[in-house]
Amino acid sequence: MAKFKIKYLHKIIIINTFLLFFCINSYPNNKTDFYKLEKKLNNKSLSILQKSNNKERLKTNQNFQNKLIETLNKPGSIKHPFDSLEAVSVLQSNDKLLKIFTWEIPLTNGYYEYFGIIQIKEKKNNSDEFNIKIIELNDISANIELPENKKLCPKNWYGAYYYELIHNEYNGKDYYTLLGWRGNSPIIRQRLIEPLVICSEKGIIFGDKIFDDKFNENYRIIFSFSARVYMQLNYHKVFPFLGHSNFDEEKIMIVFEEIDPIDESLKGHYQFYKPITDVSNGLHFNNGKWVYHHNVDARNPEREIPEPIRLEID
Repeated sequence: MAKFKIKYLHKIIIINTFLLFFCINSYPNNKTDFYKLEKKLNNKSLSILQKSNNKERLKTNQNFQNKLIETLNKPGSIKHPFDSLEAVSVLQSNDKLLKIFTWEIPLTNGYYEYFGIIQIKEKKNNSDEFNIKIIELNDISANIELPENKKLCPKNWYGAYYYELIHNEYNGKDYYTLLGWRGNSPIIRQRLIEPLVICSEKGIIFGDKIFDDKFNENYRIIFSFSARVYMQLNYHKVFPFLGHSNFDEEKIMIVFEEIDPIDESLKGHYQFYKPITDVSNGLHFNNGKWVYHHNVDARNPEREIPEPIRLEID
């Protein structure tokens, strides 16, 4: 009888071990799966520039975009960092409610096309659970006149490669601000400061009148300059120049170089604009507004934010 019990117990152990192994393999680790998917996505995105013509680049990009959307629709994707996508900027807000993917496709004629996807974590009514919403961005920047003066939506996006996402709070409201780069044309580059608003009625809105003083009429700020030069636009700690700035202590600001034409006769011809490298201005967030400060000391910042690798570095 004892031998029978031992033999029976041995069979139970074998069966349970098999069932445990089966269960483990039937429910794979999400983190491991996402790393594998991310590696495949990275290879697809890097293959875009290997195509010799625009038609093939855009076709390959469409395949990459479809796979990225498919991946982002999988449960748990909002928690995965996707930080090894070399050609795609992936930014997440400090409150973990917003994640934005943007990338560019340089075309053979010197122009660019821009693509983007947003993930929003929306709380269900009267619940601690969340819905994940996926929003595709459609770049129609070539058809937008005076973009500084317009509110825009994902379907009529002023396309850009975003490299910084700033999250502020004031009076119970969240404020999101993006810093971006645009290869506007073969001879003109742009940097932009783009407010982003999440609202329950319309979803996402790009552009908002949250600038004070010099830019108080703008929905977004766009700096246009020659493709031959480089302009700084970052978010870090700055210091006042004595007698020049209207603040007297260090602050975290959006810092940008002042840009001017190389000659007054060329005003409005942005292919001839360049930064004045010894003059930096700043925007400090205060009471729901970005407040302008002229001539701030941006040398040797404590924290300089590098831009992610793009498909083509300017």
